Amino acid sequence: MFPDYTQVTMPDVYQPGDAEFIQKILAAMKSASMREYARDKYAYVYKLRWDEEPVSYRKGNAGAKAANTWLRLFFNKNHRSMQGYTEKPIAVSGKQAV
Repeated sequence: MFPDYTQVTMPDVYQPGDAEFIQKILAAMKSASMREYARDKYAYVYKLRWDEEPVSYRKGNAGAKAANTWLRLFFNKNHRSMQGYTEKPIAVSGKQAV
């Protein structure tokens, strides 16, 4: 009856245009600890890339691109395990070694 609503705390730093993307990805993460880790790591990657960029007017875009890429790859890699899925067991043939 009620929508599945998850309160999402945004990272310390991010581009305002990326807020919807970040909220969508973080809200899809089921555990609060995973959301917190992803949020904090997003801010870390953003700041790291911001500091590495020597050209002042490119800093924001460089930070956002690196952090968004990290968040997307992290989510894609861990999405199935966040839902509780595991890999199928290895198929064993009917013959046993003697």
